[in-house]
Amino acid sequence: MPAIIDRCGAKRRNGEPCRKLPMRNGRCHLHGGKTPTRITLSPSYIRECSSNVS
Repeated sequence: MPAIIDRCGAKRRNGEPCRKLPMRNGRCHLHGGKTPTRITLSPSYIRECSSNVS
């Protein structure tokens, strides 16, 4: 019996399920697999960026 491989949990534009292999978060690279779950910036980096805008 072949092993069942999970697929991406997203649906395509035509309503069919995506058939690509998922990454760790359950979505393929096209449907958010490479999206970071949380980005934390250091306070010094935020100050530096805000001073460059002015």
